[in-house]
Amino acid sequence: MNLRTELFLAKRYLRPERSAVSLITVISLLGVTLGVAVLIVVLAVFTGFTDLMREKLLNTRAHLQIYSTQSNVIAKPELVIKAIEECGGRGMSMIAAPVLLQDGADFIPKRVMAVNFESALQNFKLEISSSKKFSSEEKSNVAWISEEIAQERGLKEGDRIWLHTPERLAQIATAQLKGQTTPDEVARAQGFTISRIYKMGKYDFDKATIFINLADGRKLFGIPPEMSLAVYAWLSDPFRMEKEVQALHDKLANKAQSFRIYTWRELNAQMFGMLQSQKNMMFFIFFFIVLVAAFSIGNTLITVVFQKSREIGLLKALGATPFSMMRVFVWQGMLVGILGSIGGVTLALATLAVRNDFMGLLERLSGRELFPKEMYFFDSLPAQIVFGDVALIAVAAVILCTLGAVLPAWRAASLEPARALRDE
Repeated sequence: MNLRTELFLAKRYLRPERSAVSLITVISLLGVTLGVAVLIVVLAVFTGFTDLMREKLLNTRAHLQIYSTQSNVIAKPELVIKAIEECGGRGMSMIAAPVLLQDGADFIPKRVMAVNFESALQNFKLEISSSKKFSSEEKSNVAWISEEIAQERGLKEGDRIWLHTPERLAQIATAQLKGQTTPDEVARAQGFTISRIYKMGKYDFDKATIFINLADGRKLFGIPPEMSLAVYAWLSDPFRMEKEVQALHDKLANKAQSFRIYTWRELNAQMFGMLQSQKNMMFFIFFFIVLVAAFSIGNTLITVVFQKSREIGLLKALGATPFSMMRVFVWQGMLVGILGSIGGVTLALATLAVRNDFMGLLERLSGRELFPKEMYFFDSLPAQIVFGDVALIAVAAVILCTLGAVLPAWRAASLEPARALRDE
């Protein structure tokens, strides 16, 4: 038989008939379709989660964080910023430290980022509540809080908030234990007027972060003028910055103060390693869904071989070689793999397109939040389709279904024509 005849027979045996074998064939095909679709959806969600996490991290953190190795402050941050600019980046002095937000008798742990407000808008992807221009009066003793903090504490623009530092509270507690009085400048919290309400879109950042002016931050934490705790740097390409980092190392090595440079990859290596491990694990687990579907194809084709024994015997009696009969069933397994892969890819793309609507429906039916932003930091289900992953899954499904057809194909090839016709 030629290739055209073999493919014709393979398609003919796949054609639906009113029999249990046809039903099993359809179920096997659906098994491949669902297996491919589930695997693509899972990998797309994991990839989207990782990409969105990376994007949010790059929005909320610098590409580089530079600290002094000799003390807890950088004496001349402007020299570090100049070195960063010479390497093609931009830098910003930064004071980031924990504080306690006082709300009546409550003390809520938060994190202050003391920055230059204009630089913060340039370097962080913030959506602010007002488009009014900055003024010199606004920059002193004012704070930006997030929508999350505003909703949590019932705050709005123009309200007054009070911040305590752990160091000041420790001084107060120590003085009381010794029976001493606390100086007013230590005992008093520093007050700030809310001038803007911002939104970042990363829950853990929005939940905890309050922006204040850099000069106010120095006063709040007792840092001498013109100094900072760190310098944050942003480069043109955060994914290819090895040359710029090495050049910055060389420039900072000549300064009076020694520095340590941390890249965003170093600071988040454990988290991204965990996400990649989870993605690989899920690929391994759901790969077995396709494998089981491939075995079901083999089971179906064995049934077809027994059902079509008379036809196989007749074809071999007419001159079909064992190898030709074997190829007929191998082609049949491959066709099931191809059709299942096409159906799986189509179903996966459709599912990913309506994933958030479907998740919303499930939340309404179940009465609970399936994707809490408090846990996952995002308010929607991310997904990113990678062509390489889709191609790998589709090709793997076709190969597995083809291999699953080898055993029944060998059984068909080994049938003796006379015995097959006699038994029928």
